[in-house]
Amino acid sequence: MGNAPLAFAAGFDALKIERAEILAIVALAGSATTGAAEAKDVAETTLEDAGFVLARGTALHLKKTGDLTRRAQVNFPLSGFQRLRDQDLVARCTMVRDIAQSVTAEPGAVDRGVTPARITALTNAITAYSGLINAPRSKIVNRTALIRDLETRTAGLVDSVTDLDDLVVQFDGTDAGRLFIAAWNQARVIVDAGQGPAPTPTTPPPAPPT
Repeated sequence: MGNAPLAFAAGFDALKIERAEILAIVALAGSATTGAAEAKDVAETTLEDAGFVLARGTALHLKKTGDLTRRAQVNFPLSGFQRLRDQDLVARCTMVRDIAQSVTAEPGAVDRGVTPARITALTNAITAYSGLINAPRSKIVNRTALIRDLETRTAGLVDSVTDLDDLVVQFDGTDAGRLFIAAWNQARVIVDAGQGPAPTPTTPPPAPPT
């Protein structure tokens, strides 16, 4: 899109990785108040989505390169991940990750979505989910430490987005680039969904005559 800075793509990939790590921490912190089962559900969904996305890009790449044997090992619909649980889900996602890792340097792989960022995101999701399914039920989550870590990482995420703000303006070389800038700015708008504007203060009544 126009004269796009190369650093934007790398920065955006890093942003997605930071987001995945934050979601994993949120899941762990949530287990301290909402229960381990709900935290596991969040981590499971994150893992299913990450595994499916990387699997589709890898399957397409292997189809284009004629490697039908390995393609069969990763060619699953979303339901092929959602119907699995615990170690079976971990095993399938690990296989997808390992095959994707083996082809990421091949020509065309990155263009088809087999990127280091997606591989890292899946690895993080595997680690987070494995930690929840392997942890003893009596384990107490140190929620305070997790919240501190979450605050630090969130501040870093905001800083990363701000850095991308400085790069996105350079997409102005084409109409498509300018549309992308507008969409980015729209997505950056923070909507305050609180209680609405404060009411207009009423004029106090005049003091009674003395």
